[in-house]
Amino acid sequence: VKVIVVDLHNPYVGLSVMNGLNDDLHSRQNVLGMVKETGAVAGVNGDFFHMTQNPTPPIGPVIDDGEWRASPLFAEGYYMFGLSKDKRPVIDFYTFEGSVTAPDGATYPIRGMNRMATWSNHQLSHIDSIFLYTDDWGKLDRGNDPNYTPSEIIVNENGEVVDMLFGKTFDFLVPEGHVILRVNRKAAEFFQNHVKIGDRLKIEYDLKPTDKNNPVRGRDLNMLIGGHTLLVDSGKPSAF
Repeated sequence: VKVIVVDLHNPYVGLSVMNGLNDDLHSRQNVLGMVKETGAVAGVNGDFFHMTQNPTPPIGPVIDDGEWRASPLFAEGYYMFGLSKDKRPVIDFYTFEGSVTAPDGATYPIRGMNRMATWSNHQLSHIDSIFLYTDDWGKLDRGNDPNYTPSEIIVNENGEVVDMLFGKTFDFLVPEGHVILRVNRKAAEFFQNHVKIGDRLKIEYDLKPTDKNNPVRGRDLNMLIGGHTLLVDSGKPSAF
């Protein structure tokens, strides 16, 4: 076992996330390549990606220098490693919580950010759901799946709805400073019934820790990376 010891109190030392080639969430590159590209002193392998699917973003969450780039996968046991803004390391299983609030006060949950479509418990992740995509998502495929007809809403940096398409999607990448909300079925009905172009939406999201003794939420994290099962828990080998 090789161990890197890091003094987090040293103001000239920091931990951050390396993402593929040219910092692209969808690209693949080995650890040495990412270390050379970023100029890091050292790199540690982390997280996983889908071997057979394209695009191939990390399976777990990505928060880099306080910037949210992807939310966690919907799979229990994939623990995460993070560093709070006051440099406290944390290992926990975080879940995503988010919502969109319309001008009339109606709300609908957001299920995730910058996530590809996945199957869990025989159900597609994007069915009846809102997924938020930022300009970090450099693909036209925003959770595409032949099993449903998606709709999309584009929102500018002020929270104003620029345009809405129902039963089809925008044929361009997410513009800088904007977000695209991918919606489906019940989620699309929410926008049809409560939102019109020009409305200002309230979009909120955060990460909730599983450990009740962990005070660090998503908004408190400076970096977060996905992992897998715990190897050691409370000083004992952990069950897989």
